[in-house]
Amino acid sequence: MQAISASFSLNKSEAFYLEIMQGGDNKARALKILLNKFNLSSEQLMAFGNNLNDLEMLTFAQVGIAVGNAVTELKEVSDYVTETNDNDGVAQFLEQYYVRKEEL
Repeated sequence: MQAISASFSLNKSEAFYLEIMQGGDNKARALKILLNKFNLSSEQLMAFGNNLNDLEMLTFAQVGIAVGNAVTELKEVSDYVTETNDNDGVAQFLEQYYVRKEEL
């Protein structure tokens, strides 16, 4: 008999959310499908996240950013950590990131 864990991907993304998906599915896999559809690569991808269900996505993207309210484990593997989502962390990061690019 095959173990349930081999058939499903389980993620607890918040204290009150349990995400159940087909085994092997995650946000990075979904992004790979979209990138292929638009003839793009992970080198052209920036991703933001806050919980362990974002882990594969942030490590797959060329630039992975954890928001300030992210879990510690995600912050540790991210390329950058920005402000919290309540403090417009994504917008702040994008403004700073693209201003730096223009200055180079």
